[in-house]
Formats: sequence, structure tokens, C-alpha cells
Amino acid sequence: MTENGRKKTTLEQRQIMIQFMEEHPDLAQNRIQGLEARKKAAHLWEQLAIELNSCGHGATKSTEKWMKSWRDWRLDVKSKASKLRNYQKGTGGGGPPASLQETEKRLLNLMGVESVIGHLSIIDPAE
Repeated sequence: MTENGRKKTTLEQRQIMIQFMEEHPDLAQNRIQGLEARKKAAHLWEQLAIELNSCGHGATKSTEKWMKSWRDWRLDVKSKASKLRNYQKGTGGGGPPASLQETEKRLLNLMGVESVIGHLSIIDPAE
């Protein structure tokens, strides 16, 4: 539990989340299309929230809170991967940042490497 009494998302819940998103990559990237896209996305999120909440231990959240948890986790992993990449390109001052866990590697794979390194065909004017 955190200091304010709320349970944290467990590794098991993260694994359930990433497995679900690998099965529904359009939901993971918020790219569900069609006339019923909103309904379909809402239904999938509700289905995922039920799975995550019935895990037995860990956090219990509303569908909206699980959606926010997904967005936050994506940003955290993206930031962590970017720090690792910058460290590898650097001169080695300071200690290395924490390496990526297996679930984080799966998340990066789902998001695409471009989410961290950018598109290779676009030249960065700062470099």
C-alpha cells in the first residue's frame, strides 16, 4: 500500500493489462475506428477493468482510473526508455538508470520504438 492507504498496481495486474492490450492493439494505441468506435472502446475498457479488479490482490479502480493508469504507465516507460537511450549515447558520467522489466519491454514493443527514438526519416535540427 502507498502512504495514503491506496493499493498499488501489482506486477500481475500489469501483466494482465499488457496481455489484454497485445490482444487489442487498436485499443492500446487509441485507434479504434468505425461508427461504434466509442462504444467498442468503452466496452473493452470495462472488460479490462473487470479483469484487473478481479485479480484477487492489488489495486481496485474504476474504468476511468484504469485508463489513466494505462496512460501514466505508458509515459513512465517511455521516459525510462528515453533515459536509458540517452545514457547509452552519453560519455558514462554517473550511474546507469534502471533497466527495463519484461512487461515494460512488451509495452515498448506495443507502442513502437518510434515512441522513444522518434522517426528515423525525420532529421532533428538539434543534432
